[in-house]
Amino acid sequence: MLAMRGQRYPMTEIGIENLIVKLIERGQQAKQCPDVACEFRKNARIKDRTCTVLHVTQPTRTPGAEFHQAQIFIDDELNLPIRYVAYDWPKRPGAPLEVIEEYTYLDLNVNVGLSNADFDQHNSAYNFHSK
Repeated sequence: MLAMRGQRYPMTEIGIENLIVKLIERGQQAKQCPDVACEFRKNARIKDRTCTVLHVTQPTRTPGAEFHQAQIFIDDELNLPIRYVAYDWPKRPGAPLEVIEEYTYLDLNVNVGLSNADFDQHNSAYNFHSK
């Protein structure tokens, strides 16, 4: 309980794979919103990475909707989401949007040459199990 104070998700839900799962779930939910709008923006930059941004707006607050606007930055080379920002509905018309969650993954290394043995809990090099 103490570790979750001020957090939206537990540590077990961090990472690119969990982010992709959440984005799919939120995309499915957003499709149910009758006036949802999506637009793609090319050539955005996150640090030294070129990205395509998917900008989603849900003008109408509907049951189950988790954000008013969201931006998903997809790395053009890696073809992975490396940044996600979600904004709440404005408190009053014309008010600035508040960020409700934001995740950025920088300096990703993919395909680093790991083998199945690297994930084997019985790998003798790890000394996880006594004989």
